[in-house]
Amino acid sequence: MTVQEAIDNNTGNGTVTGYIVGHTISGSNYNTKAPFSNDFNIAIADSANETDPAKILPVQLPSSFRAQFGLQTNPDMIGEKIVVTGQLTAYFNVPGLKNPTAITVDGAEPGEPDPFEGIEGLRIHDIQGESHTSPYNLKNVKEVEGIVTHVVDGSNFYMQDDQPDDNEKTSEGILVYKPSHGVRTGDAVKVDGQVKEWVLDGYAEKLQTDLTMTEINSQNGNVVVQSSGNELPEALVIGKDIFPPTDVIDSDGLEEFNPDVDAIDFYESLEGMRISLEDPTVTGPQKYGELPVITEQVEGKNYTKEGAPLLTADNQNPERMFIQLQDRNYVAKTGDQFDGTVTGVVSYSFSNFKILVNDDELPALNEREFTPETTTIEKDEDKLTVASYNIENFDASDTTKRDKLAKSMVENLGSPDIIGLVEVLDDSGTKDDGTVKADGNYKALSDASVKFGGPAYKWTEIAPQDKQDGGVPGGNIRVGYLYNPERVTLAEGEKGDQTTAVGYEDGSLTINPGRIDRRTMHSAAAVSLLQHNSISTVRTSSSLPIILTPKVETSRCSDATSLRPLEVKRNA
Repeated sequence: MTVQEAIDNNTGNGTVTGYIVGHTISGSNYNTKAPFSNDFNIAIADSANETDPAKILPVQLPSSFRAQFGLQTNPDMIGEKIVVTGQLTAYFNVPGLKNPTAITVDGAEPGEPDPFEGIEGLRIHDIQGESHTSPYNLKNVKEVEGIVTHVVDGSNFYMQDDQPDDNEKTSEGILVYKPSHGVRTGDAVKVDGQVKEWVLDGYAEKLQTDLTMTEINSQNGNVVVQSSGNELPEALVIGKDIFPPTDVIDSDGLEEFNPDVDAIDFYESLEGMRISLEDPTVTGPQKYGELPVITEQVEGKNYTKEGAPLLTADNQNPERMFIQLQDRNYVAKTGDQFDGTVTGVVSYSFSNFKILVNDDELPALNEREFTPETTTIEKDEDKLTVASYNIENFDASDTTKRDKLAKSMVENLGSPDIIGLVEVLDDSGTKDDGTVKADGNYKALSDASVKFGGPAYKWTEIAPQDKQDGGVPGGNIRVGYLYNPERVTLAEGEKGDQTTAVGYEDGSLTINPGRIDRRTMHSAAAVSLLQHNSISTVRTSSSLPIILTPKVETSRCSDATSLRPLEVKRNA
C-alpha cells in the first residue's frame, strides 16, 4: 500500500512502500537533513521530497533494523525507496507504523549468500525428530527448505515444509532466528544455520522449568528467498485431522514420546506448525494476550454453565489451548465463541504451548449473554448479612469500575451489612510514591453506594508497610472492611498495626482489627477456607462479637500476615 493509504487506514498489519524523507522528532516535526540524533525511527512518504507532516508516516526501528536503516548511522538512506511490513498504529500521536517485521530497499537485488558449511539434504521433520530435542542439536545445517508461515518480528519467523512425511510424531514446522531477515509470509526460503534448543520468553526460572523450542539460528548463515506469494501449507484441524489427549499431560516424565497419550508430546509434535480451531469457545478472560479456548466438550467431563472445563485433582484439561494475541486489551469472557476458524502457529512460552495468530485475521466473536448473579439471601432485621468481594486491584481513579462495583454491592449483593474487600490498592494506585493509606478508595466506594441507593458505609483496615505485601508494584495491596453503621458498630479496642499479631483472649480480639501471624494460623485457616471461602466465626447473640476474615488469594499477596480479623457488634 502507499503511505497515504497507510495513514488513512491506520489499523492492523500492512506492507507499505515509500521514500525515506527524514527522522521523526514529533508528530509535526521531522528532521530531513543530517546530522540525525539517533537510529530509533525513520519517516517515509509517497514522494522523496515530501515535507508536509500530514503526508508523512513515522516508522519505528527496532534494534534489528537500526544498523542498516537508522539515519544516524546511515544518513545516505535519505531518498531511498523502501518496503516495510509492520503494525499500523499511532506513533508519536499520529498515524504510524510500529514493530516492523521486514524492511527492504525496493528493487534491491539480493546479494550472494555467504559461504556456509553444514549438513545438506535435511527436511524440517528430520531436524525436529521424534523427541522434545532435535537429533541435530548444535549441528550446522544447510539449505533447509520451507514456506514462511508466521513472522514474529524482524529477527524471528516460522517456516513449514510443504512436503511432509507420513510420521505424525515429527513436526513439519520450525522457528528461524535471523536478524533483519526481511522475509514475508508466503516466501519460499532456504535456510542455513545452527540447530539449537532455545528457551523463549518465560519467568525467571524458565531455564529450569520450561521446554525448549527447536530453532535454526541463522545469524551466521543465510536465508535465501526462492519465491514469494506462495500458498501456505494446509493447517491441521483440531478435532478432525488431529486429536489432543484430554486426560494426561505427561505420564512418564518425558521418558517416552507418546503424542497419542501425553498432551505435552502431542503439542511438541506440532511445534512450529499451522493448526486450526473451528469455532473455539473461550474458557477464561484474556490476560497478557493469552486467551484460553476449547474446540468441543469432552464426554464425561464437568463444565461450568458457561462452558469452561472444571479442574480436578486427576485432570488438568490438556485439550484447552491458548491463543496468543497481540492485543493485550482484547475483551472476551468465558462462554464467548468465535464465529469461524482460528488458524495459527504452535509455539511455546511462559510454561505453555501457544497458538500464534494475527489479530486482524481472527473471526468475529459471538458474545455470550451475561446476567450477573443476584443474592437469594433475604434481609432480616435480626440477622446480619456478610459478603467477601475481590475487587481486583481497585483504586478510585477508575470511576467506571468504582460505579460498577458499588452498583453490584447494592443491586446484586443486596447491600450487605459487612463487606470484606480483597485487593484494595493505596490512594495513589500503582504509582510507587510511598503512599500506603487507602481512605480515599473506601470513601469513593461508600459515596458511590449511596448514589445507587445503598448505605453510607464506614470502613476500617490496617494499611500495610510500603512494598511489603506483594501484589501489583507500587499498589500496596491489602484487605479491608466496609460496614453499615446503621446496623453494626466497630467493637471498642486498640487498633492493630502492620507488625503486631492479633490474638483472641477472653472471647475478644486483643486488637481490633489486627493482622494474623501466619506462623500460628495454618491449620485453622485451612479448615475455615475450605468450609466458608473465608475465616468466619459468627456468634448469634447481639452482645457477642462477630469475627470475620475475608479470603486472601496467596498468589497475589506474598505474606499471609495480610489476613486481618475484625470484631464488630450488632447494633441493638
